[in-house]
Amino acid sequence: MNRVKNSFLLIVIFLLAAVFRFLGLNWDQGHFLHPDERFLNMTIQELALPKNLGEYFDPQLSTFNPRNIGRDFFVYGNFPISLSKLINVILKIESLAEITISGRVLSALADLMIIPLIYLTVLLLEKNIKDKRLTISTHSKFWASLIYALMVLPIQQAHFFTTDTFLNLFVFTSFY
Repeated sequence: MNRVKNSFLLIVIFLLAAVFRFLGLNWDQGHFLHPDERFLNMTIQELALPKNLGEYFDPQLSTFNPRNIGRDFFVYGNFPISLSKLINVILKIESLAEITISGRVLSALADLMIIPLIYLTVLLLEKNIKDKRLTISTHSKFWASLIYALMVLPIQQAHFFTTDTFLNLFVFTSFY
């Protein structure tokens, strides 16, 4: 396959995945049915931007530390909630319903970023396997990307603002 066909096929797979991940993000119609998502969004709503970088890095004073706002049992990572809070501040999003939707968009974007990583990882494997005189289909990078794009669990997880899609992204990044 030439470069134009490869690019076109990957774009089609990416767009197909985007449709499945962004379609119906308001699936619960504002009822906040997922308990982890609801907890994260309520925490984001209560967080405040730190006054300076020193305050951010001080875990005892940081207003970005969930434990400092009464969330003593916070078992999630800080990256997704910090990213969401920053974007919500920039976009002036304050209501829980809007925070939920913006978080779901972030989750869907994080999951979408995995598809090019899968393509690149399989491409890298193809190159390494060719060096060892083994055979692998030249289409396997597209099949792997398409299979992930159509998998039900990643599509479902992209419809929640939880830490799962971010974790999945970083795991796939470490593979590459």
